[in-house]
Amino acid sequence: MAKRPVPKYDFKAFGAAIKAARTGRKESRKKVSDEMFISPRYLANIENKGQHPSLQIFFELKLETAAGEPWEQPEDLSLL
Repeated sequence: MAKRPVPKYDFKAFGAAIKAARTGRKESRKKVSDEMFISPRYLANIENKGQHPSLQIFFELKLETAAGEPWEQPEDLSLL
């Protein structure tokens, strides 16, 4: 049985928004990646190449750009 073709989401716009939020705060990629426990190269690939982030990292970065707060998990997860 053949697989149903599923279009992949293009994460390039998401990566550009993450980079804009980070540079707008004048935070280095190293600082942000250390706070999120990911490698700077992984964050760079998400920002510049549109690499598909893991679901956990996607939500953490999405919350960050939406809230404009520091890179921390909110206490109220109903915001997701």
